[in-house]
Amino acid sequence: MRRIARTHFLWAIVVALSVLLGTGMAWAHPEILSIDPPPGAQLATPPSQLRITFNAPLEAISGLALHDSHGREVPPAEPAAAPDPLPLAAILLRGIMLIGAATGTGGLAFLIWILGPALAQAGGDPATLRRGQVWLAAPLLICAAAAPLMLVSQTYTALGTLDLVVLTHVATMRYGQVLLVRAGLALALAVAAVSLRREQYLRHGVCLTLSAWLLLNFALGGHAATDSAPTLSILADAIHLGATALWVGGLLAFATLLPSAMRSVPEDRRPDLLRALFAQFTALAVASVALLTVTGTYAALRRMSALSDLWTTHYGLALLAKLIAFGAMLLFGLYHMLVARPGLNAWATHAAQARPWPRLLGRTLRLDAALGLIAILAAGALTSLAPPRDSRAAPSDSRAAPTTIRMPTVTPGPPRTPVPSPTHVAADLRVRLETRPPSVGDDRFRVTVRRTGTRD
Repeated sequence: MRRIARTHFLWAIVVALSVLLGTGMAWAHPEILSIDPPPGAQLATPPSQLRITFNAPLEAISGLALHDSHGREVPPAEPAAAPDPLPLAAILLRGIMLIGAATGTGGLAFLIWILGPALAQAGGDPATLRRGQVWLAAPLLICAAAAPLMLVSQTYTALGTLDLVVLTHVATMRYGQVLLVRAGLALALAVAAVSLRREQYLRHGVCLTLSAWLLLNFALGGHAATDSAPTLSILADAIHLGATALWVGGLLAFATLLPSAMRSVPEDRRPDLLRALFAQFTALAVASVALLTVTGTYAALRRMSALSDLWTTHYGLALLAKLIAFGAMLLFGLYHMLVARPGLNAWATHAAQARPWPRLLGRTLRLDAALGLIAILAAGALTSLAPPRDSRAAPSDSRAAPTTIRMPTVTPGPPRTPVPSPTHVAADLRVRLETRPPSVGDDRFRVTVRRTGTRD
C-alpha cells in the first residue's frame, strides 16, 4: 500500500506540473514592467523620451521599434546602441542548469533502459542502481537551485534593486514562471530518481515524463520560442535537447557507474555485462547522433544566413565550438566501434591474453563525457547570443518581428461636425442663428433679426 501511495503521489506531482506548464508558461524572454508615458496617453506635447522598464536585461536577440499614432515607424535620432550582453553570472547559471538537466535526464534513461536490465540479466547487485540514483539526483538538485538564482540575478541586473516585492512581481510573470517551474520539475525528478526501483515501471514512467517536461521547459526559453510560428521550432529544439541528454548524460552515467557495475557481478559474467552495456549504448548513441544531425541542421538553416557566419559572428563561434566538441565525440565513438568493440570480444574470449579493455574503455568514456559537457556549455552560451539571421533581418521580416511600442503623441480632439445656421420666421420677423466656427466645440453665436421683406 505504501508503494502504491508513493507512486500515486509522484504521478500527482507530474499532473500538477503539467497543468502549470499548460496554463502559465510561455517563452521566457524579458517582459515589459512599465512604460513612461503609458500606452494610449494623451499629451499636450510629444514627450522628450520614452522609458521602458523590463523585468530582465535585454538579450542580443531582442529588438525594439518605435511607431507613431498612425502606425509609421519613427527612425531614431541617433543609431541605437546594441543591448548589453548578459552578465557572466547569468551565462554560467544557464550552462549549469542545462548540464544538470541533461546529466540527470540522460543518466536516468541510461539506468532505466540499459543498466538496470543488463544488471538484472547478469545477476548484479541492486545496490549499484541505488547508488546511481543518488548520484543522478545531485545534478538535478543543482539545476533546481540554479533556476531561482538565475531569477534573482536577472532581476537585480535589470532593476538595480532586490526586495521581496520586486522578486514576487517578477516571479509572477512568464519569465519567472518558466524558471520556477524548471526548478520544480528538476526537484521532482530528483525525488523520483532517489525513490526509483528497477521493477516499478510506473515510477519509470514518472521519471521519463518529468524528464520530457524539463527538456521542453528549456526549449520554451530558447530562440525557437521567439519565432512567429514557434511550434515546429520548439519541438525540434526539444528533440535536439533530448538527443543531447541521451548521448552526453548517458555517456557520463556509463563512465561513472561502470566500475561499480562490474564489481557487482560475478567475475565470469563481467565480459557479458560489458559487451551488453556497450552494444546497447552504442545503438542509443547512434540514434541520438541521427536526431542531432537532423534537428541541428534545421536550426542552423533557420538561424544562420551564410556559412561564413560560423567564424564572423559570436553566435557562429559558439556554434563552431559546439560542433568541434561533438566532432571529437564522434571520433571517440568511431574508436569505440572499430577498435574497442573487437577488443572487448577478444577480452571476453581470451581474458588472459587480451588488453585490460574495461580500464581502457573507462578512460575513453570519461574523456568523451568531458567533451560532451563542453558541448553543452557552448549550447548554453548560444541562448545569450543573437542568431545572424535574426540580427540582420529587416523589421518587416516576420521571423524577427521587433517589439512594437506605440508612441504617445498629441491627440487631437474629435472631428468637428459642421453645424447649420438655421433661419426662423416669426410674424413679420426673420431670425437667423449663426455659429462660428460652424462645428461642435467652443463657438461664438450671432443672432440676426430682420423684418420680412427688408434687409435691416
